[in-house]
Amino acid sequence: MIQFFQKSIRRKFLLAMLSVIVITCLATSILFFVQFTNKSHQQEVTEELAQKRDILNDITEAYQSMVFGVRGYLAFSNENELQASEQDRVVLESLIADAKQMSWRADQYELLESLDEFVNTYWEERFPPVQEWLINGDYEAIHEAGISSTTNEVNQLIDLLQQIETQAQSDLNDVNAQFLNRVELISYLMFGLLVLVVSILAAAFRILSRGIGRPLAELSEASEALAAGSYVDLPSSQSKDEIGKLTRSFRHMAEQISEREENLSAQNEELVAQQDMLESYVNDLRNKDLALNESSMVARLDKGGWIESSNGNLADVSMFRERELEGRHFLSLIEGKGQQTDIKQAFPGLEQGRVWKGELACVRKDGQLFFADTAVVPYISEQGELDQYIVIQQNITERRKTAEQLKEALVETERTNSTIEKLNTLNQDLSTTMDTCQLLDVVIQRLADLYPFDHGIFLLLDSEEAATIGMSEDVVHRYSKTSFGHVLERLGHQASHYLRERLVDGEEQGHLDSTVPAYDLHVPLYDSNQNRIALLVATRIGKGFEQDEIDGIFNILQRVSLYLERIESYEQTEINRQLNQDIIDNINEGILFVDESGRIVQLNDNWLKFLKLHYYGHDQWAGRSIEQWLNQVCSHIADCERFVEFCKGMIFTDHHPTNTLQIEVENGTEKRVIELYGEPIVHHDEKEGTLFVFRDITSEYEVNEMKTNLVSTVSHELRTPLASVLGYTELMIHRDLTEDRQKKYLNTIHNEAKRLTNLINDFLDLQRMETGRENFKKEVLDIKGIAELVVENLQVSNQEHTINILDQTSSSLVQADRGKIIQLFTNIIGNAVKFSPDGGEVVVVLNNDEEQLYIHISDEGLGIPEHELPKLFTKFHRIDNSSQRKIGGTGLGLAISKEIVETHKGRIAVHSEVGVGSVFSILLPLYEEVAGKERQNNHHPQVILIEDDQTLSDLIVDELEEVAIKVSHYNEGATVLKHLPDLQPDAFIIDLTLADQVTGWDIIESIKEQPHLSDVPIFISSALNETDESAEVKVEGYLVKPYPLRKLSTIILQTIIRDKKNGQILVMDDQ
Repeated sequence: MIQFFQKSIRRKFLLAMLSVIVITCLATSILFFVQFTNKSHQQEVTEELAQKRDILNDITEAYQSMVFGVRGYLAFSNENELQASEQDRVVLESLIADAKQMSWRADQYELLESLDEFVNTYWEERFPPVQEWLINGDYEAIHEAGISSTTNEVNQLIDLLQQIETQAQSDLNDVNAQFLNRVELISYLMFGLLVLVVSILAAAFRILSRGIGRPLAELSEASEALAAGSYVDLPSSQSKDEIGKLTRSFRHMAEQISEREENLSAQNEELVAQQDMLESYVNDLRNKDLALNESSMVARLDKGGWIESSNGNLADVSMFRERELEGRHFLSLIEGKGQQTDIKQAFPGLEQGRVWKGELACVRKDGQLFFADTAVVPYISEQGELDQYIVIQQNITERRKTAEQLKEALVETERTNSTIEKLNTLNQDLSTTMDTCQLLDVVIQRLADLYPFDHGIFLLLDSEEAATIGMSEDVVHRYSKTSFGHVLERLGHQASHYLRERLVDGEEQGHLDSTVPAYDLHVPLYDSNQNRIALLVATRIGKGFEQDEIDGIFNILQRVSLYLERIESYEQTEINRQLNQDIIDNINEGILFVDESGRIVQLNDNWLKFLKLHYYGHDQWAGRSIEQWLNQVCSHIADCERFVEFCKGMIFTDHHPTNTLQIEVENGTEKRVIELYGEPIVHHDEKEGTLFVFRDITSEYEVNEMKTNLVSTVSHELRTPLASVLGYTELMIHRDLTEDRQKKYLNTIHNEAKRLTNLINDFLDLQRMETGRENFKKEVLDIKGIAELVVENLQVSNQEHTINILDQTSSSLVQADRGKIIQLFTNIIGNAVKFSPDGGEVVVVLNNDEEQLYIHISDEGLGIPEHELPKLFTKFHRIDNSSQRKIGGTGLGLAISKEIVETHKGRIAVHSEVGVGSVFSILLPLYEEVAGKERQNNHHPQVILIEDDQTLSDLIVDELEEVAIKVSHYNEGATVLKHLPDLQPDAFIIDLTLADQVTGWDIIESIKEQPHLSDVPIFISSALNETDESAEVKVEGYLVKPYPLRKLSTIILQTIIRDKKNGQILVMDDQ
């Protein structure tokens, strides 16, 4: 259709009109589309720039945080800063990886690559040596490294990141501004479009009108120019109308003429260019040849390796003249190859046409060597054969010398660094060592590392303590101060050292020849007063000591003297401190010193003992705060609040109403009364702390309590009979009484008077016995008869009790005061009756061994609490128990009994359990004439103990033998079973779990099968809880370890004394 319009000028006019209309509509649509596209593009670009800005901001923050964290770690050696920096590194690498996924300008992307590379370099190459410097304390190297490169690079990268971030923000602003400009532009375009449509319509008519005249004018001008030889402005037209056809024909003709002329010109220019290039190549070869001759040694060889020509550099370096080099084989200039003539064999690869490169050691004319970096280039002819070689050499002799010097310098630097490191290690060891022997070992070991020697000794001259290296113990013992007397005398004239050369001998010779020299270096050590305190003897075999080594050893030893003096001062300080501690530990009071904040500074053993804290050591208490030690102490103090208030008042206030306090310390059944006073310690008008003194006044307190009890008891015991005497006397005075009543009243008055007399006599007897003024009229007595007499008298007035005597003795003769023994039995048996208010049986058992008479008095009364047993024989002591308080008494009977027994060189003990009863055991020495005759006729209770725990067995044996019970111990069940037929004990104590395969239950069954043992009581002791087997054998009770041994002995005594042998199995519990 277009061709249809182009073939006629009239049709073109119609096409122009239609085109204007279509273009106007299309332009309007395009404007609306452009506006929509611009808005979408603006949103995408804005989001992308915002993301770039944000990620750059995150990268900057992570980068700065990482750098500042590393700086914090280097500045303060804070491991937390290093860990935070490593985390920031991970975040930074992640952010950089995300950023690389975005589109950036080339310079920005290059910066991200540089930053990524810098982070890796920073952590992998730069930070490790800096960290090592930090560990070694080389802060100067860290400072220099930071100033030299790293800090500037860090700051530069931070600045560039901030610039890119600023640029991203600027780009975002620019995009927004451009968007507003485009919107404004589109508005203007909409208006301009209307103007354009009108203008196009006007222009279309004008163009069409000119489309005919102008082509004709151009054709006319072109034809004239072509005739003049110009081909510049040729008209062209694609129009298919009449004018177009004419124009194309004319242009085709002109182009044909122009093309022929251009071909001729191009050929001429190509010839000129080839000539210029050839001249440039020749000049380049000439320049290279000149440069090569000036900078290198060059030689041209024939195919056999003979020198055909060389330059002056080779002649100057080799000291041969150029004429001397010509005709000389090249291999004759190379060290070690002067006899070879096959250059292909000397330089592999030349035959294949490859260039050989390497370093050669060449020989000068004077025989000296020079080193050359050599390249041998083979040239191959057109026929494929080796024609000649070009040898190009660079003189590297000076460079080799420089490299050797650098290598030597590095070795020396490493040696120096090693020495410095060893000196630092020595200084560190000296600083941390506070033991003299350990210091001597450290010094000689470190000196051997610094200045190696074969063997040596470091000897303290006063104490003769020594440290050795490379010496046997036998050799060391032979050395002392006197061994080096001649050396010390020699050093008196030569203070720094004494070096002796000798031949090796003895053990040090070994496989060496006897002519090998040995060098003994003697270096003294002086203290601050220039007194010689130590001597170092170091021996080298086959090599002497250099002067710088001797000076180094001497200087180190003089520093060591400072550390020896420090250790001596420390040891003296420790001795003084320990002496002070021993002094305060050995005073009777408890001492506690706290600082101004209440923290413990010092204490002594008695403080721990008084407060029941002796299971803690001094070190565990030192430095404890006031809250810590108050909380621990308060757990043992009755009135804790008052104690805390007193302590805090003494520590934190300057004014307090009193500086003393009385406290009670409780620990189970034991109670202590402590008097506490505090005193502030002031030094130079400043309070240094507070001193607390704890004084144990338990004895004084008990004495006061005893006095109170004495007054109370005496008042009660005296007033009661006196009241009766006064009452009955007044009745007899003021009333007329019958004779029977008067007699009754007089008997009562007489009895009360006797009671008063007995009470006063008890006081006086106890007083005389305690002071040793009591006279004992000792005679040989039969204790059995006295016991029967006392029992008979008591049985008359105590019909509700059964009192039996079981005599198992072969003799009961003792040397004693009859009256006191009667008083003893009356007190003990009377107490057994008195404290058995519900009646019951009282048993008196007599037995003896070779030297002792044993008296056991057992009752079934109230029993005595365990915490009262230690105080039971104290005068005026009465058991604090409501049921026993009702019974009454003066508290003197048992105290008098103890004095009577001890005066007769005997012992008295008690075993008791509340609710079960008590057993009083009295041991009296037999009459001497009888004791030796009664070795075979005595009877003691025999107990078989079957227990595999040796410690527990020893405790049980000691406890039972204390009350005259003989114990036979077996630790294996099999042994017991073997001897059962021959055993005749009074009781068995059996552990259920034994070491061998026989159990306690097996032994019990075997015992029950023996007729003569079926009635023997069995006491089970076990760490296991009760089992079904205990029910099968009719166990009456169960004892679970651990259990109180006193309880075991009490029950055994009760069972044996009362002869309750009916084969019962008693299993103790721990209650």
